[in-house]
Amino acid sequence: MRQRRRDRNEKKRTKICSPLWQLLQIGASFLTSFFIDIYDTVLPTAQSMAVRLVLLAAAIVITSVGIILTVGMEIVPNPVCQKIVDASRKA
Repeated sequence: MRQRRRDRNEKKRTKICSPLWQLLQIGASFLTSFFIDIYDTVLPTAQSMAVRLVLLAAAIVITSVGIILTVGMEIVPNPVCQKIVDASRKA
């Protein structure tokens, strides 16, 4: 069972490391930057320190959820995290 899972993960890594997939990631990065610029101009800046702290906490939570989803689905190839996961599975 572990061998099948390892083979399936290897196929995913091979697909993710393809040149087309990397070009798509560059496009997604530019698209994300575009939306960040739009939101910077559209959304007002909070003046109160309390509101800023609440927004900061919300941003940290939302970013954490995004990171967990991205790493869990193996969308972005991260060799360091993958080595840690592989080493922990062998132990």
